[in-house]
Amino acid sequence: MFRAYLLILLLHLLRGGQTRRAGDDDGTTEHRKKKEKERHDALVKDEAQLIIDARAPLAANSSGASLNSSNTSNSNSTNSELREAYDFIFGWSTGHVGTTTLSEKRMYWNPDNVTFLHEMKYGRMGLPGASDIYTTDTWLVGNYSLEYQYVKHHYIPWLLRNKYPRSLTVMDLGHNINYFVNALIDYLLDETKYKFAFVRLRRERLEAAQSLTFGHPDKAFSDVCADLLTRFCPFDHVTSNMLQIPGPNAYGLWANFSNIQKALWIGDETEMRWQDIKRRYAGRFKYIEVLWAKQWEGSIDFAALQVAQLFGVRRIQSWNPSWPHMEQHVHAGDAAVDPVALLQAYREDKAYQELMGYRYIPA
Repeated sequence: MFRAYLLILLLHLLRGGQTRRAGDDDGTTEHRKKKEKERHDALVKDEAQLIIDARAPLAANSSGASLNSSNTSNSNSTNSELREAYDFIFGWSTGHVGTTTLSEKRMYWNPDNVTFLHEMKYGRMGLPGASDIYTTDTWLVGNYSLEYQYVKHHYIPWLLRNKYPRSLTVMDLGHNINYFVNALIDYLLDETKYKFAFVRLRRERLEAAQSLTFGHPDKAFSDVCADLLTRFCPFDHVTSNMLQIPGPNAYGLWANFSNIQKALWIGDETEMRWQDIKRRYAGRFKYIEVLWAKQWEGSIDFAALQVAQLFGVRRIQSWNPSWPHMEQHVHAGDAAVDPVALLQAYREDKAYQELMGYRYIPA
């Protein structure tokens, strides 16, 4: 990152000098303004590209598809073995990380053995007891009896009722399970007849935060926590957060966070809970971890191929812009990145990490 800062500084100096000379030669105010705008736009794009280039290698090193288990050499697993392995595949994420795209049946090549259920009507009010689940966070308490009964009597039966007759697997990548995931894992481990796996879905840090702050592309949420009811936020519940906000006035610091910074915190808290899940249940279930970004062209395709491995599908389909989120997410490349918004998010992330006392998290 130090080299990136030097390059940015050099671009500032070079482009500044070139612009001043061109303006002085012409001598007109309008021409100077035009040149200044061109200089600014080019500088913003160059700075944004430096950030993109610095982060891209991190994705290449982090997004390998590896199944994890204490007793299986998963790197050599065949598709036929994977096809029969799982009754359920679940996702763990903040949301806004491609779950809708990756739950699109038409994305995959002939996946007749899978029922795709994504953010269906089992959420806050969709099933009996759901409203209690989403207003009580017992993660740190360790008593999941309420959630366990909800999973046993409502959620799993709902998945099975909606499973297609020919399907071997039900896949639900939605983030609505976040508040009862420990009870879900406990129940499925108790009911040994079920085999299950998880997909840890990550999107590039700044992209994910930017996406979380918007209800749709034209309207930002007024408050990312108030509007996103199934995300983890501090001060929602007494026992809710693992990631502590430092200092004696934690609430005041949180209240002064921007929407982007709150979204970054939600992402970090979600990651901490995932690491906690892996520690608690080490070796007791399989998972894959995927990372993608709009700015890394084709990375969502690779993520889809990784997910497809779990249910024995070798190929993905040619995408269609009419499918949910497809036009925005698949093959978007650098054109999908707003350089001004990216730089603003980058600066807010730096300030947030300093306030939190982090060592720098690049992606």
